[in-house]
Amino acid sequence: MIKTVGNSISNLAMKGEKYLKFEEFYQVNKNDQSDLIAFYNIIKNFQKEFIYLHVFQLNKESSIMIKKYKKYYKDLVKEFVKHKYTFDPNPKNKTFNSWNILNNLNNNNKLDSGFFTWFDDNLIKNSINKNIKKHYSNIDKWCRTNFINTDIFIKYLNNYQDLALKILRHKKDYDDKLDNKSTLEWISNLQSLFNKSLTNQTIEEKIINSFLFGYSKNIAIKLNFDNQKYNLFSGTKAILPTIGKYKNTLCSTLNGTLFYINLNTKNNNKINILTKINNKKLSILLPILYNSKNIKNIYLQKDLNNKYKLITFNGNNYDNLLYNTYNNHTFKNFLLNNNEFPNIQAFIKLWKKQNLK
Repeated sequence: MIKTVGNSISNLAMKGEKYLKFEEFYQVNKNDQSDLIAFYNIIKNFQKEFIYLHVFQLNKESSIMIKKYKKYYKDLVKEFVKHKYTFDPNPKNKTFNSWNILNNLNNNNKLDSGFFTWFDDNLIKNSINKNIKKHYSNIDKWCRTNFINTDIFIKYLNNYQDLALKILRHKKDYDDKLDNKSTLEWISNLQSLFNKSLTNQTIEEKIINSFLFGYSKNIAIKLNFDNQKYNLFSGTKAILPTIGKYKNTLCSTLNGTLFYINLNTKNNNKINILTKINNKKLSILLPILYNSKNIKNIYLQKDLNNKYKLITFNGNNYDNLLYNTYNNHTFKNFLLNNNEFPNIQAFIKLWKKQNLK
């Protein structure tokens, strides 16, 4: 969804005849905590209403659509073997469009377990797109009811389809002959470690923590709670984009410390896709970055002319961040502090030796 809206919440709002219906869009879809959660709720509500769409069956191996195409793939393999792995130039032959993939699977002895490798065939995409077009009027009605731009939402469904197919291509049918571990299997082994970082065990917290791990430096903070602008740790200031009298966010309230997904440096350093963050959370969730060595009042930084300059941070909200950094910092629940990442463990050990005396 973030990719679809181009890092701007307002792009998802429905267009009126003369103006963008952002106020109506905001009132229906606002969230107290995060734009990420607002997106999640929009998608969850849509999926609940349109669970029958084929695009939502891509992540369920037990779905009727997946079973249908598994059978189709088995028939393809039978036809491929029937022709003794030779190319049949007849376009009417069902193996015609998939021959290169089937031949490559056969050469790697993975023909019997290659369903997910083959699965991004245009046949599936065409089927899903036809299904979306079939239900377009109902999708459009739902979007209008929620003041959402229908064209943008259809674009999201197409992007979702592409992403789901990419994920499926990393899967494989389990086979005794295959002893390699897929990327997704390796990631799933980290789930218990990720859960250690959770305090509420909610899907909302999981979503926010996942993005925080990926964009861990994207923190904007008001030095004083009553400041208008936010400070970035690069030393620059940032502002919130606006749409009329509204800020360009679905967050109904904002606090002194924000996590953002995008920084528009070409437009007065505007930060987009926002999440409220508690200062205490940073030193617990991301202790490698938010610790007493990195979070301080004075920074020495090079400018564009390679000359050093002093940057100072002072204020009641920043003092609160300092307090929480010094008093709550721990590597105990840090996701990457495990045997899967020996270099990071070595770094943590060295950091403790140098800083915890």
